[in-house]
Amino acid sequence: MRMLVGLMLLCSLTGVLHAQNKVLTMVADNWCPFNCDPDDNQSPGFLVEIARKTFEPMGYVVDYKIVPWTRAIEEVRAGKYNMLIAASHEETPDFVFPAGPDVSCGFDVFVREGDPFVWNGVESIKDKRIGGIQDYVYSDAINAYIDEQKPTAGKKIQILRGDSALPSNIKKLLGHRIDVLFENEAVLNYQFGNMHEELADLRLPGKPHKVGTTDDKPTQCYLGFSPAIAESKLLAAKMGEVAKEMEKNGELTKLRAKYGM
Repeated sequence: MRMLVGLMLLCSLTGVLHAQNKVLTMVADNWCPFNCDPDDNQSPGFLVEIARKTFEPMGYVVDYKIVPWTRAIEEVRAGKYNMLIAASHEETPDFVFPAGPDVSCGFDVFVREGDPFVWNGVESIKDKRIGGIQDYVYSDAINAYIDEQKPTAGKKIQILRGDSALPSNIKKLLGHRIDVLFENEAVLNYQFGNMHEELADLRLPGKPHKVGTTDDKPTQCYLGFSPAIAESKLLAAKMGEVAKEMEKNGELTKLRAKYGM
């Protein structure tokens, strides 16, 4: 009996030691408030804080890197990184998902304040100049239309990439260089809130005005774990447990308020 207890204790300690200082890496393009500046220790992003809350007490080191979105998906899928920030079942169905937390991360439709434009699906944008970001999935219909219009790229369809894509799209919208912009409302509001001085210097008044959503079906996002890493299922299960406790004790509510979500 003593030998059995000793073996159980040894196995337990081995598990703890295995986690000590082991690095879990999470990646995405900058999509604040879901994930923000990696160097901002006070406000690194809603999902970044939850990951650290979950795994650092277990002895893991949680590393967060900014990686272009398409490459982030591919490299988490291949097992180079552990987690994709703001992953959805629709975009990465093969990833391992926790039971929570989930956040609404669907895309919304924005025009200039005062524009009488009425959103009525793809048919309503066929005579408009559209702004978006490369490899974002707005909806099946919108992405099909974007693909169809690739020969007009730079004219009717203006798709940008990189960390400056959203601020550039906001400036293009307010500067009358595009007519309709697709973006998540929380992300756009967060970015716009940080651009007041720059927009004033550029003499770009007004603000983007939400007129609808890109898809009738709400999209939920999570931290998606790599299907190529064996421990992903255990890590996802642990995150679900912690998220449930944070919801119960009010920590998630406070965190959502901190990031305006």
